[in-house]
Amino acid sequence: MPTDQIGVAVIGTGFGARCQMPAIAAHPETKLVAVASQSLDRARLTAQTFGVPFFTDDYRKAIARDDVQLVSIVTPPHLHAPIALAALRAGKHVICEKPFAMNEREARALVEAAHKAKRVGLIDHEFRFLPERLRMRELVDDGWLGEVERIAFVEISSWMAAGGDYRFGWQSQAKCGGGILGAIGSHAIDFCRTIAGEVREVDATLATKVKQQPRRQGAAGTVDADDNASVRLVHASGVISSIELCATAAAATSTIIVSGTKGVLRIDGNQLFGIREGQGAVPVTAPARTRKKFPPGSHRLVPAFYTFLGEAIAAMRGGSSSAPTFLDGLRVQTVLDAARRSARARRSVRIVIRKGRGS
Repeated sequence: MPTDQIGVAVIGTGFGARCQMPAIAAHPETKLVAVASQSLDRARLTAQTFGVPFFTDDYRKAIARDDVQLVSIVTPPHLHAPIALAALRAGKHVICEKPFAMNEREARALVEAAHKAKRVGLIDHEFRFLPERLRMRELVDDGWLGEVERIAFVEISSWMAAGGDYRFGWQSQAKCGGGILGAIGSHAIDFCRTIAGEVREVDATLATKVKQQPRRQGAAGTVDADDNASVRLVHASGVISSIELCATAAAATSTIIVSGTKGVLRIDGNQLFGIREGQGAVPVTAPARTRKKFPPGSHRLVPAFYTFLGEAIAAMRGGSSSAPTFLDGLRVQTVLDAARRSARARRSVRIVIRKGRGS
């Protein structure tokens, strides 16, 4: 392996194999050197698919390898903290999937561990690096909207709907960190934070519409994780954000609207439109930062993760980087925890931002 390449171990062969590993294998500055899964057969098959020299069903063995400098954790959320802590203690940099942790306490411990280890800890909010969202952020920063006043984030899907292809798994179980609030809401909260700053108040309603989901084998499982969520955020800047999430619809659609004193920006699907007073919507999506081409049928987030990976590499090498850090993960986790408290108490919850070390 060339000395300038970063050796990567991927822990998890679901989303890790579909989205992350194609990008890591394609990037000139990274090399896949290890893969781990709870299933040795899945680890073996994934290693064969990507030409990875080492596979295991014990993540500790992957982390311990001398040729691993970066560990990417793509497991259910309840496993994030123990794996990340083991990687940091072994002196490895870490990319962790979202939701970052099971609660704020775990998230804060991970921020502190990265600081103590003097290693980079990053959160895979690859949605930040979709071309339309990057362009929206650039236009906001350039003052195209004037002063931002309102954000509306709507994500409607059918992935947890009754009668679909979805099967009972960790996503259906609150004890494993499942639910749409963590899966999609974490991305939405991160987006709202990048536009409007830190959140000071949360008012949320969570619901589980589909109570049973079929298992791959055996009796149906009982779902106790949320599959619908409505979250209202009040930012310290005064901006109000609303996040509406549904995973039980008959079809899928998504819209993000950011309005300001000079105009409106709207993302429909993967295209960004700018709207001025008295004028129609004009497409303003910028091309992707990377021109890297991936094979037809690749996961739609592979190019975004590829862009994120470049920012992660810059961070690991001490350069300027826009990659979201463990501290970003902590801030999002604080809002997630507040949303769950709000839903249980049926009232709004105030957030006091505690100081935390960056990673």
